[in-house]
Amino acid sequence: MDKQFASVMDGLSPRARRVAIGSLQGLPPDVRRTLEDSLTAMERLLKEDPRAAMDVLRMVKGLFEPLVEPLARVAIVGPVNVGKSSLYNTLAAADQQAASGPVPGTTRDVQQGDMGVFHLVDTPGADRANATDERARALQAAATADFLLVVFDATRGVLASDKSLYDELAALGKRMLVALNKIDRVESKHRAAVVEAAAKTLSLTPPDVVATSATEGIGIQRLVLELAAAEPRLLGQLGKTLVPMRRQLAWQAIRRSTVGAALVALAPLPMLDLIPLAAIQVSLVLTVAKIHGKPMGVAQAFQTLGTLGAGILARSIFAELAKLGGVPGWVLSASVAASATAVIGYSAVVFNETGRKPTRAQITHMTRSLQGRFAKLLGSLGRRKPKKAQVTQLLEEAFPSPDELSGQP
Repeated sequence: MDKQFASVMDGLSPRARRVAIGSLQGLPPDVRRTLEDSLTAMERLLKEDPRAAMDVLRMVKGLFEPLVEPLARVAIVGPVNVGKSSLYNTLAAADQQAASGPVPGTTRDVQQGDMGVFHLVDTPGADRANATDERARALQAAATADFLLVVFDATRGVLASDKSLYDELAALGKRMLVALNKIDRVESKHRAAVVEAAAKTLSLTPPDVVATSATEGIGIQRLVLELAAAEPRLLGQLGKTLVPMRRQLAWQAIRRSTVGAALVALAPLPMLDLIPLAAIQVSLVLTVAKIHGKPMGVAQAFQTLGTLGAGILARSIFAELAKLGGVPGWVLSASVAASATAVIGYSAVVFNETGRKPTRAQITHMTRSLQGRFAKLLGSLGRRKPKKAQVTQLLEEAFPSPDELSGQP
């Protein structure tokens, strides 16, 4: 394996490294030469600006590794009698249901269901008022999980003891999502205030708290989408089991990759010719295919990118707009990279759904339209490069729906 490839692969886990190396060695010669040239440029940047280069590599790793690193355990954790088992039963298969009921402490042990590539874990109440051994089992399940779904009761709000439990779980350093269950028992006019109060107590923002009712099915679809957004390793399996939600799950992946492409532009890289952007777009094509139950190899993903032509179009738009002047270089790079990535993702969704790719004219229209939209948004941040958090929030809030992007009703 070439020295350039070896230096980039060093940061991956052993399993991810084996998959990546095998895929790279199977690439067509022309694609491999392009990647080698790009990796040479990346090595140069590593010497000149190590921090910027490592930021980019970590971002690409975060987008790519979920495709080969399985998620083992998702634990549902929270105080006693907040509806953890009901949420578990809503998400788990019919033959793996947990006992649930109105009596506090119905769940006294850890219940685990096999969801395919990961296990969903129901736990006893983890609050301090619960029996010591049950609380210990719940916290042990949380400590060994990869992701935590933390559940509280909307009818009583988040108490001081709940905040203490939340802080204890947060200290584990796991990815987490907060659900405020039993929202159906709160009058509609008061629900927003209840969510806002819970978020404030937990030092979160209201969008960080998902209001749900496991018994009535309220908020479950949003919960699933937020789970996928918070933990991308769930995307493929959720797409396999929740077929009607495949487009929405794919759109989560597209949004995430589009933001990633824009953030790469904040680093001093030869933006449109370097491997990070290609890696982001390849991982997106692979993720969309996996969501639709049609996994493909890296070489095939590169070939798909070539047939879409969005990368070539992006370079053309970049060269064209760069001649006009007046636009900060980072705005131009970020908007072009983000728009091309979003269109590639959308085109991959259309192809997986229909077997047909959008026409070149459609791709051109979508890319130019979206580039103008993103450039206007990013330009509002000023001429100096903003913080990554600002770019992320701006693009996520203004990200178009699939119908908006395609221009179809």
